[in-house]
Amino acid sequence: MGFIRLCDRDPLLRLAREVFDANPMAVPDTRIKPLALLVADGARVRYFGSLAALLPDARLPAVRRSKLANMGGQRSAHASLDVAASVLGALLAPMAGVPVPLGRLEAAFSGSRAEGVSVYFPNPRRDFVDLGELGAALAGARVPDTATTTVFHDGDRSLLLVDSVILSDEIGISIRRRSASAPALAVEPFGSLQVTTVNDSELTIKASSWMPFAFSCLLVSVQMDGLVTRVVHDADARRVVGFNRDSDDLSSGDAEFFHVGAHSDLVAIDE
Repeated sequence: MGFIRLCDRDPLLRLAREVFDANPMAVPDTRIKPLALLVADGARVRYFGSLAALLPDARLPAVRRSKLANMGGQRSAHASLDVAASVLGALLAPMAGVPVPLGRLEAAFSGSRAEGVSVYFPNPRRDFVDLGELGAALAGARVPDTATTTVFHDGDRSLLLVDSVILSDEIGISIRRRSASAPALAVEPFGSLQVTTVNDSELTIKASSWMPFAFSCLLVSVQMDGLVTRVVHDADARRVVGFNRDSDDLSSGDAEFFHVGAHSDLVAIDE
């Protein structure tokens, strides 16, 4: 599965893509962290490994951390009950460590007479590497022949390098109820998750660990002899990935970040 598509005007997705140059994920994946490598091949995005394993002798930059206060208050658009249950089920299962029954989520929303469901991340943070330090580390670097053969031996593939991830240990759920007299929203805990009621229409679900829900990445240009020649995103790079031909879906001008899919897509990372 390559993408899950939501409303292209969703404010939370637009904030992630346009402000943070990030690709929202359909399912949190702890493999996706700064300096992870991905391969984009048509409508598929696959995990390829880590830059440290590919270049064991390189002096790679340390991972830094910052809070994202302006994202913490941003909520998604209200989605239908079935779509919200599907998206939340995929987000919550890795956090809970157990499958999340979608029927129970839909029943909770229906029981509160919800007309729509909105999602937000109360306490997000960003883990990232300094791009200047990264560029210095990759200057003159060569990747093994086996790696270049794996990535480029056939098809129109792209090698992507994750430079930052947006994480949270908590998800907020807010519903739009048909009337103020409707029953309060109530969701039973799943696995290790803790549920806290904010008010009759809102609750938060907290995990014991941080999970990534969006990432930004750079397109890595590698010659067939393994020499890294560029780590940028420019007009030529837009034509590398077949599923992303529309320039309106990409950052404009000389932006350095590579956007996977359209504004409305949640990216699913394949094995």
